[in-house]
Amino acid sequence: MEPIDELFAVRKEKKEHLKELGIEVYPQDRGPYATTSEIEKRFGDIGHDELEKNEERFSVAGRIMAFRDFGKSAFLHIQDRKGKIQVLRAQRYAQRTRL
Repeated sequence: MEPIDELFAVRKEKKEHLKELGIEVYPQDRGPYATTSEIEKRFGDIGHDELEKNEERFSVAGRIMAFRDFGKSAFLHIQDRKGKIQVLRAQRYAQRTRL
């Protein structure tokens, strides 16, 4: 068997194993998402101090068009079908995860 065929065989085995465990291998929906325009409407006119106190969480589905890492903070530009927003990920607010 050629190396590429072996690779596909291993992937197929893993996929079948996940299916047996009841895990959807290629899920089509991950839950309710907010669009960038919805987020802008909701938070666009809110001042800095009020945003600092806000603990609301939401999910966005889109593409990261730009990522600038500055060590303890990072800026992301996320674009979806409705627009584009800039996100600040500051270490002091983030849980211990990696982008």
